[in-house]
Amino acid sequence: MSLVCLHLTPAFAQRLVLVEEFTQASCPPCGQQNPSFNALLDANPDKVKSLKYQVSWPGYDPMNLQNPSQVATRVSYYGVNAVPWGFIDGTSITNDCGYYDGAPACLSQTDIDNEYAVPSPFVLSLSHTLSSGNDSIFVTLNITAIASVSGNLKARIAVVEKEIDFSSAPGANGETVFENVMKQMIPNTTGTSLSSTIDSGYTTTITASWKLANIYNLNELAVVAFIQDDNTKTIYQAAYSEPLPPIQIASVDFAGNNPITCDSSLTPSASLTNLGPATMTDATISYSVGNGTPQTYDWSGSLDSGASISNVQLPPIAVSAGSHSLSGTVTAINGSPFNGGGAMVSLYHTTVFGMGSPVATPVVQDFGLTTFPPSGWYINNVNSSQTWERSASVGAYQISPKNSAEYPFYYVTSPDLDEMYMLSTDLSDASQTEAYLKFDYAKAKYSGLNDELKILASSDCGESWTTLFDKDDAHGLSSVTSSADWKPTLASQWKTDSLDLSQFIGQPNLIIKFQAISGYGNNLYIDNINVNYATLTGISAIPSELSWSVYPNPTSDVAIVSVNFPNIVDAQVQVYNSLGQLAKSTDYKTVIGNQNFILNVADLAGGIYSVRLLAGNKSYTEKLVIGQK
Repeated sequence: MSLVCLHLTPAFAQRLVLVEEFTQASCPPCGQQNPSFNALLDANPDKVKSLKYQVSWPGYDPMNLQNPSQVATRVSYYGVNAVPWGFIDGTSITNDCGYYDGAPACLSQTDIDNEYAVPSPFVLSLSHTLSSGNDSIFVTLNITAIASVSGNLKARIAVVEKEIDFSSAPGANGETVFENVMKQMIPNTTGTSLSSTIDSGYTTTITASWKLANIYNLNELAVVAFIQDDNTKTIYQAAYSEPLPPIQIASVDFAGNNPITCDSSLTPSASLTNLGPATMTDATISYSVGNGTPQTYDWSGSLDSGASISNVQLPPIAVSAGSHSLSGTVTAINGSPFNGGGAMVSLYHTTVFGMGSPVATPVVQDFGLTTFPPSGWYINNVNSSQTWERSASVGAYQISPKNSAEYPFYYVTSPDLDEMYMLSTDLSDASQTEAYLKFDYAKAKYSGLNDELKILASSDCGESWTTLFDKDDAHGLSSVTSSADWKPTLASQWKTDSLDLSQFIGQPNLIIKFQAISGYGNNLYIDNINVNYATLTGISAIPSELSWSVYPNPTSDVAIVSVNFPNIVDAQVQVYNSLGQLAKSTDYKTVIGNQNFILNVADLAGGIYSVRLLAGNKSYTEKLVIGQK
């Protein structure tokens, strides 16, 4: 009897489990579940790999903003409507721990072991390289079938960053470390179609490439590949290509710069981080404002691997009036050009505001024009995708037509902060003795939550700030309580406040900002912002709340300004158009008691105007609508 040794191809291959998670940097439950979830995945490097999609809700997430469309496609593919949500080889994580179907917290070692024990009909071999300039990635995926399988099969490839480390939490949930974040699916989210029926012995090779963009650390680039049946969502096999051996790279960051410049140039300060394996002794930093011509700065010193240096002072760079992005990258390290740094330009940036020339006092803004923010005003969207916006249906005291500036606290998660800057104002008239900021506002409180509004002023171009107003829902900011997406409907829901700016008289460049700090409560509306000098020619002071009205309103020819003065004063009636320009002004000397001032507006074009009554050392404003002639 003779013995024959046969080599038999196995019927199935060892599976590498793929766990996909939909998560977000401002999602509180994500911050709660991810630490233990990630720890379990990291404890099983040979059994399971992960692929993380940073979604667009409920708040700000810079990683989502880098590739929102492909993330949204995968959200739609699985029908995800909440985060965090996890899938193991295409199936929702089972709720066996008291959370909900899909909860990452419910993934267990048993789940991983059980899925790992399911054999796969595919063997995958995955590798990647970088271009000589480190600005592109090239991926090769070899697929071999060792058993027959059929379905609507797709091979998908995703470029990921294995680990992204932030020095401070980029969102509102406190997370600073993010693993296997999807940066780009190549060639797209659809993937590469395979044969609908595959027999054992089938082989194919897929190659794909991508010009890098929005990469935090080139040394963390990895690749995930998987074969999925689009009919059932089942993932049959996965593969992972680990980051390549470290190369010498560095990053530059402009966080902490004063975002405002009142001159024609900005002198930025940067921090420099050595992300490579060797000590860095010199680096060339290239930086630019918007699409302007880049400038370079040559740094020298000694920076160990992983170390950072802050307050690197760069030469001034031109900034025109307007909102711009200040961005930069490292283009040479230790005497050698580094082209891969160009992939990171869009990440290391901050928004800067060129304030332009100050405008003369008075400043009047009722948000009547559709352009928002108004010309010369700026929005600093610090860490939220939603921010200050114009409301075309809400106005102070409900005078029609209605418009105002709205901060949608109802949709902005805590503790997001956003700022609305007024245009730079000239208060240099030293002959004046008083000045003020007056505004109307309406705010609802959401029970149990607390939003805050601050108003701050700076006379040194944002280097220091003086707080003029600081109220929250617990201390008088709101006038009603509502659990709905609230809009004021009654005049009684509005308040008027006047803030003293007298300390800034003589200053040629005053910047005022409205700062909204979210407690995830309910909406705020601001209208009729006025900055002016107080008129101090009155014989005696009058009450802060004066009984007066403007009628008929709307009108096309004549309006009556009806006032009841409790004591003798000098008064003035002014009319401003929607651009804040003075259209009419009339003085009234030593008046008292009930007065009806005739206001002839027949010569004014139709539109929205502000009627300002100056009486003694007080100022009052009402809207006036003049009809089309």
